[in-house]
Amino acid sequence: MFNYHITMKNQSVTLCGETLCGPRHICAFFDSREEQYEVLLPYFKEGLNNNEEVITIWESDMHSELRSQFSNSGIAVNQTLADGQLKILASEDTYTQDDVFVSERMYNTLEQALIAAQD
Repeated sequence: MFNYHITMKNQSVTLCGETLCGPRHICAFFDSREEQYEVLLPYFKEGLNNNEEVITIWESDMHSELRSQFSNSGIAVNQTLADGQLKILASEDTYTQDDVFVSERMYNTLEQALIAAQD
């Protein structure tokens, strides 16, 4: 399971009890969906509360469940999606093609996110 968060601001955020500062990207792998939600939902919520842009990449068939999890954790899903502050991308549109990792697609997706974050 893969998640990604990019920020260009100098605000700090917390992940697993550690304070992270400055521009960063985070890639995380988990053993279960429950662990993934337990670790990432507070992190995503903190980023959104800090007015940062949060990008997360999931298989498209998981988007509905993810939106429910966000909503249940107090995140205004529809509003943050409409504002562009939260982006839920599909893995098949970003870094996989025919179930094969395509590094160039992932690189292009992240490059565009970083360029947009600087505007």
